[in-house]
Amino acid sequence: FNLAGQLVRILKKDDDSQFYKWDLNNQDNFPVASGMYVVHIDLPEQSTSKVLKLGVIQEQEILDSY
Repeated sequence: FNLAGQLVRILKKDDDSQFYKWDLNNQDNFPVASGMYVVHIDLPEQSTSKVLKLGVIQEQEILDSY
């Protein structure tokens, strides 16, 4: 979520690794803006969830279309 509370993207992890590599794109496959984001992590098999803050710093990018 961005700081305005809008959903940016839903990511689902389905392997045994402890890591997940996000391509920093939103649901529409556009790069997210630099800034702070709120991440909600749901772990149903462990009956727990976490809420984290994530800072993103993007390098300058010029899109071909928008």
